[in-house]
Amino acid sequence: MSTETNRRRLLRAGAAASVGAAAAAVFAGDPAHAAPGEPVLLGRDNDAGTAGTVLNGGDALNATLTVTSEVRIVPTPVDRIPLDAPVGTVATTDAGDVMVAGPDGPTWLHNDRWSNMTEAIRPVRVLDTRQKFGRILSGAEFIDANGRVAGGKTIVVMLDAYLPDLYRRRTVSVYVNVTVTRTVQRGYLTTHNPVRPRPATSSLNYSGPNQTIANLVEVSTLIPGETHSAFAIFVSSPAAVIADVCGITNRWPIGF
Repeated sequence: MSTETNRRRLLRAGAAASVGAAAAAVFAGDPAHAAPGEPVLLGRDNDAGTAGTVLNGGDALNATLTVTSEVRIVPTPVDRIPLDAPVGTVATTDAGDVMVAGPDGPTWLHNDRWSNMTEAIRPVRVLDTRQKFGRILSGAEFIDANGRVAGGKTIVVMLDAYLPDLYRRRTVSVYVNVTVTRTVQRGYLTTHNPVRPRPATSSLNYSGPNQTIANLVEVSTLIPGETHSAFAIFVSSPAAVIADVCGITNRWPIGF
């Protein structure tokens, strides 16, 4: 059977082909498979084994294959994705990372931090313990009458009341200008994701009493399984805390 005949049959069937040694399966309604050397036909169960289906021909204006519906690539364990896969091979891991094989080996298209969009926003105050201002999700009892957070304690600030609803499920992290004031002694402040262990690092340091010091930090706010965003603030010694959000990192652009 000629290559041109294969190509015509493939296009008439409206099929999508898997490419390369990664053996990625493609689904469009019913599973579609191809025997070695044969086109992919929807609704037919043809096992290609470890062989791939390769399309040759076409140009920028007349593609060899046109996909008009959703294509799903079945995840492949990362240790089974060959490092010497043919150029153009596409595979995805169980974690959702996408690999495209190039002339120098695999290229990973990370779909988490690297595909997010960071946007500056007009600063929004989300916390001022001096004035009992802010939506405290937990730890409000650690704020004393002078507006200081008790030393060695953590408060969790919820952002939903201050950031537009559009951001909530898209926001991965926020940029916060965090300030300590009314300090009592030497200490430090740490911001972190509220559902992750507090890191053994500081976001801001203060060296004595009656200091006012600020620093800009990025802190993760994503809480799996929840629709709200929040972040935690820990102080090692008593201090009043002010937090202003001035930037956000979203999973995809706000305009989409």
